[in-house]
Amino acid sequence: MGIIFLPGSQNYGVVAESITGSTINTGGQGVTVSRMPAPLRDAEFGRRLYELVRGLGLMDASMPLDGFLYQMSLSDAMPAAGLKPIPWIGTKQHLREVLQGVYDSQLRCQSLTMAAVERQVLEVFVDKDGKKMSLAKPKPVPSRESDAISDFFATLSDPPTSSGFSAE
Repeated sequence: MGIIFLPGSQNYGVVAESITGSTINTGGQGVTVSRMPAPLRDAEFGRRLYELVRGLGLMDASMPLDGFLYQMSLSDAMPAAGLKPIPWIGTKQHLREVLQGVYDSQLRCQSLTMAAVERQVLEVFVDKDGKKMSLAKPKPVPSRESDAISDFFATLSDPPTSSGFSAE
């Protein structure tokens, strides 16, 4: 737990972080901002992932890099423009494929469940109409975007697990 000052606010909030994500509650303001669970990845990975999803047209181009990195728990630096949900304009299946790749090693070693990821998606991602997103049930549909997502994660080496050993 920690204390955080939200830009543009006179209130401090309590941060509760865990492997299943973090929530910032600003007390009486009624504002709660959730983040995705912390992946075993770094900000450079996050920058490359950001370029991939923007390049494929899966995320609205208005989402700034610092906001994406913060919401994906790849950076602890508060976004300059404030906290906003990630505007996803791709399919729910593409979002599932991206998140399965991001959390692959944690899912394989069972330090994280897909159900926990799905719960956070409701709080972090919005669709093109600004409504909360949910993930599609697993049903791979061949597409150019799916191939690019798969290729992106295939080129990465496994991150170390919390014990310092590879997840394999």
